Amino acid sequence: MDSDLQYKVLQHPMLASTNTHLINLLASGEPLEEFTVVLTDEQTSGRGQGTNRWSSQGGKNLTFSTLFLPDLDAREHFFLNMCVSLGIRDTVEKYTDGVQVKWPNDIYVGEDKICGILIESSIKGGRITRCVAGIGLNVNQEEFESWIPNPTSIRNVTGEETDLTQLLDETMRNLYKYYTLLKQGLREEIKQEYLAHMWRKDLEADYQDANGRFTGIIRGCDDMGRLQIERPDGSVSCYAFREVSFIL
Repeated sequence: MDSDLQYKVLQHPMLASTNTHLINLLASGEPLEEFTVVLTDEQTSGRGQGTNRWSSQGGKNLTFSTLFLPDLDAREHFFLNMCVSLGIRDTVEKYTDGVQVKWPNDIYVGEDKICGILIESSIKGGRITRCVAGIGLNVNQEEFESWIPNPTSIRNVTGEETDLTQLLDETMRNLYKYYTLLKQGLREEIKQEYLAHMWRKDLEADYQDANGRFTGIIRGCDDMGRLQIERPDGSVSCYAFREVSFIL
């Protein structure tokens, strides 16, 4: 399936943010093909979801953004999110077991975060015309700043160094695999794969929403991407992004 994939890599020794750089290139009118990659050895102002930061040691990790041109109904944005999350999960799973997606799109190995994803899309006429997916995958870094709550890396899990160029290629081909399924309209297959690898699914755990802390069980998510958590009384609450927090 991935034999047709070709992508151009724009590599930089240092960038503030690969997402910002790619978006600025697009805004300047730079003609960029789908799957163009902006890659940096060191990202100085990495961004996560909302106000979150992303910290990465220079030259040790895979820090890049890639471009999708999906022409997708805006209501199906979460399917793009699932494709990117599953592509990264498949990459990491080659090196270790227990790799899951923490809703909406962090990649976990056991109880530790190994990858953060930031997806920024442009919508025109109710359709997603452009999507920039930023990926920060911890690869060869062994020590992390103390403010990061639960980090890990491929090196920490396997004890071995991983070639970043090879890892980028594996990642792009996995992203292309799921993106191709989306373009073929196989949405149910994508969603079932996402649910099968959802962190904490069907396990009792603690969460916090606007009304305070509570215990619940993740049962899945709807097509809009809202997290479904079953309460002790059997009712199910649905949450959009940032409406509920995981108690780690």
